[in-house]
Amino acid sequence: EGSHGLEEVRQSFRQFDLNGDGVIDQTELTNVLQTVDPDIWTDEAVKTLLGNMDRAATGQVQYEDFVDWLDQGLDSTISRNFRSAYEQLQNSDNESEEAKSAQNSASLGDFKPPKGA
Repeated sequence: EGSHGLEEVRQSFRQFDLNGDGVIDQTELTNVLQTVDPDIWTDEAVKTLLGNMDRAATGQVQYEDFVDWLDQGLDSTISRNFRSAYEQLQNSDNESEEAKSAQNSASLGDFKPPKGA
């Protein structure tokens, strides 16, 4: 732990940075986290998380803040919840890739010539 793959972290950052402007704002954070778990990620919880991540208090999370915050491995409820959401996002990304390749190989492997051919 602590050293996440850089490409993995970049992809995660992009998943949160919905408009691609290089920073994550509260709306983006809320949209993504509430998709993962709306019960845990209330507006208040997202605001607390943003406050923890946003060291410059700009209301936005820079990429460096995101990486530093992930690397700190803080053991608070909010950071555990975020890590859980982060893992789910990673997994859903991997699953969609695996599902695509599984579908491709299944459609090739299941081909049977019509009876009587």
